[in-house]
Amino acid sequence: MTDNVQTIALDRIDVGRRLRASRADTVAELAESIRAAGLIHPITVYETDSGYRLVAGLHRLEACRALGWAEIPATSGLLTSSTPS
Repeated sequence: MTDNVQTIALDRIDVGRRLRASRADTVAELAESIRAAGLIHPITVYETDSGYRLVAGLHRLEACRALGWAEIPATSGLLTSSTPS
């Protein structure tokens, strides 16, 4: 994966099947922190044929959605046959 931070539209990010669900209380606390200080660490995604797949940052993604953001900073890379899905 080649790391590069770019801004991605939230509606282009697929969270896929997650091992853990997002917690509303965590999302609310994080949204307040992001409102005050901004998003310090971008989420991590893989580029797919139809957009992007979330790898890390589910709570950050949901907090930014709760804040009404249309886009989010993300570290992205290209999904290859040798990259785990």
